[in-house]
Amino acid sequence: MRTITGCISLIGVLTIVGCASVEGPAQTRPAASDTGVPGETLGNAILQHDTKMPVIMAAVTKMSDKECPARAFELTDTKVLSQPVKLAVTPDYTSWRELWTVKGCDETVDVEVTYMNHVSRGTTIAAK
Repeated sequence: MRTITGCISLIGVLTIVGCASVEGPAQTRPAASDTGVPGETLGNAILQHDTKMPVIMAAVTKMSDKECPARAFELTDTKVLSQPVKLAVTPDYTSWRELWTVKGCDETVDVEVTYMNHVSRGTTIAAK
């Protein structure tokens, strides 16, 4: 099991400064055929990998104990909130939402993730 340790500083209303360290063997970006996030996520292994840090950073902002010295996080579940749909205004984009559950510092929080996938420009990930 890998342990991700993170920290965050909130500056003003919208600026988030964060850091993280990962314990365990060094890993390269996962192959698309790998899996690793529990639950129903629709993303392949690369999208799951790219989603983990924004989800953890959002989870930290929701936790009640902001002074917890060493945050060890575990992704415990994912659920699909809405299936992918093409956007009427910009049909080159597909959007869907998921709920990722994170456990850390003796607390469990849910983080809503919105994906906006463009046919040629990649996927934008928003976690809150």
